[in-house]
Amino acid sequence: MAYQTTPFHLAETCRQVLDLLSPLASDKDLFLQLEWAPDLSSVRQGDQQKIRQVLINLLGNAIKFSEGDNVWLKVIPLEEERLRFEVIDHGLGIAEEEQQRLFESFSQVDESNTRQHSGTGLGLAISRQFVLGMGGHIGVESQLGQGTTFWFELPLPVVDDQQQPTEKEADPDVNLQGLRVLLVDDEAANRAIAAAYLQRVGCQVEEVANGQQALDRFQPGQYDLILMDLQMPLMDGYEASRQIRLRERMLLFSERRQYIDTIFPVVIIASSASTLGEVAERCRQAGMEDYVSKPFRWSHLLTTIQQWVGLRTRPSQVEVKAKQPIEALALFQPDQLMELGQMVGLEAIVEINTLASTTIKEGLEELTEAIQAEDWSEVKRLSHWIEGAASNCGAQRLHALIGQIEAAVESTIEESQAGDRVKKMLPQLVEMWQQTKVTMQNWLDTLSAESIQSG
Repeated sequence: MAYQTTPFHLAETCRQVLDLLSPLASDKDLFLQLEWAPDLSSVRQGDQQKIRQVLINLLGNAIKFSEGDNVWLKVIPLEEERLRFEVIDHGLGIAEEEQQRLFESFSQVDESNTRQHSGTGLGLAISRQFVLGMGGHIGVESQLGQGTTFWFELPLPVVDDQQQPTEKEADPDVNLQGLRVLLVDDEAANRAIAAAYLQRVGCQVEEVANGQQALDRFQPGQYDLILMDLQMPLMDGYEASRQIRLRERMLLFSERRQYIDTIFPVVIIASSASTLGEVAERCRQAGMEDYVSKPFRWSHLLTTIQQWVGLRTRPSQVEVKAKQPIEALALFQPDQLMELGQMVGLEAIVEINTLASTTIKEGLEELTEAIQAEDWSEVKRLSHWIEGAASNCGAQRLHALIGQIEAAVESTIEESQAGDRVKKMLPQLVEMWQQTKVTMQNWLDTLSAESIQSG
């Protein structure tokens, strides 16, 4: 999995997470508190998005299980520019003998708690993977009846003045040119205001008035962002988001095997004036990335859009092929599947993995027949389709090799020997898929074992 090391404002990141989860805390009459030393430098070098996700997971769990008045997030300096993060709740606590099992299996430790609260296994599994991947450690300290502290430590070097990130302001010069946005709100005035602003910063905006209309309009790959109101007639934002995520999963590999150009799940950001109920938690469970309150603070909305849409960008396929030989690429890179899993759960990862294996296996069988028959138009079509399926499931090396086959097919008309080169690459392609399939299944088995007892 890829990790970034860029300058970012850590204190602001912590505050954004607390703001996101504040509706969930308010519903339980809890206060979210940030303890940050005044002399602690905020600008750090690290992976902001993964730190943010870990904080969301741990704080979300603390809110669920806390029975006290406050949930604390403490950021404590250690030696050699390392920081310790502590998330402290005043819940029932975890028995000492159960604490190690918690991190071995990522299960809830008591069946009665499982009935009262939803499971947290996948979130803890992802948090642990992220923290270890960033060179850190994660653990838990707890006593029955006295609450729980989840902690993690990370190396986060201080950034000097020349490297400090610049603040992003909401102004007409911000480049969101061409961003395809579906604006979903039952209030015409709200749509008009939001559409005018988004168009001012370069977005292409379409509008609908409820969740059912959004679902009718939506197709995978058609939009980069959906700004989704929550309370609407006919179909609310929660149900519309769930249906959109389901459609993305089921249509990722179509039964008719028409290649869907390499797409990422659309970013869905919830918007609502309501602060009642477990709003942030319900948004996450429905598959939305984030939540912004109305009336909008435009600078906050813009930052949120840039933050999440930025996670969906990547170098073009041509750039990747040109910069790296096939041997330097990973057989299997699970970043995209992990992102989808965070939104819709482990079941989605299992389903996509199964669909990918079946789809690529059948595609390779048909590709073999087409190559042997020297039906180059069919070889080109199948190669293009398999290339997309490989990309969507993280099979990087297979994706690159099938791209070379597709390129070779392009030259069959002009070069008589191109067909021979394609035939020679076929055994390598089949062997590479077998290796990739084993690697994918081993990764999935490990993740499933870690999350087997989550609610």
